[in-house]
Amino acid sequence: RERILVTHETGAYLLSPTVNSFGETMIEEQTTDLIGCILDDGRAVLWRPKDVFSGDLLLYSASQSRVEFQGATPRKYPRPSAPESPRGGIRMLLPTKTRNQVALVPTGPGAPMELWSFPGG
Repeated sequence: RERILVTHETGAYLLSPTVNSFGETMIEEQTTDLIGCILDDGRAVLWRPKDVFSGDLLLYSASQSRVEFQGATPRKYPRPSAPESPRGGIRMLLPTKTRNQVALVPTGPGAPMELWSFPGG
């Protein structure tokens, strides 16, 4: 089943297209700076930053009739040892070829990409 995740200034929508229309569910209402992607099993993963050094990975499942929050995984960035070190922000989430895995793409030059896996849904 196809799903589309749309993030905007103050939240995110999960869209489920059908033959005649889109089923639309608002998730993470009133939350800013969200980024996310869809896992291969149809679940949505959102990154909700708290500050430049920490944030949460939010997991949502979607069935034909509803969207359900499955939990949050906290993530803390290592604080740089020197002011010129790359900052730890996340620029985007990308699904990988590995089942239920996302890559966290950093904002800072030279900062390593991270891989996060989620148990099957």
